[in-house]
Amino acid sequence: MQNLFQRCFLSILVALGIVGSAGATDFYGEAWERIKNGALLIDVRTPAEYAEGHLAGAINIPYQNIVNGLAQKNITLDADIVLYCRSGNRSGKAHKALVAQGYKNTLNAGGYRQLQDRSLK
Repeated sequence: MQNLFQRCFLSILVALGIVGSAGATDFYGEAWERIKNGALLIDVRTPAEYAEGHLAGAINIPYQNIVNGLAQKNITLDADIVLYCRSGNRSGKAHKALVAQGYKNTLNAGGYRQLQDRSLK
């Protein structure tokens, strides 16, 4: 009986894994597609980090200033925006802040190095 339970449990785990992976998307591919199509690319790291290196075409608005920074630049709520930072944490916070303000087309593209590496593929 215990063996039957273990088999059922493992079958459920495998099924969940298959379903979960079926919904996966090419996250970096989506980011680069948006960038290629003219999305506003924003580096939300500090000005010092930005000065050390950033993606071509990116502007720097530190994540703490993202809402005011976009308002000052008159960026509309439906603008296509791609955000990145060092690891994805700060860009995630910026993404949440923008969504809370009504921005509809924002994407947290994660970390700078990972995003940069995927551009070469």
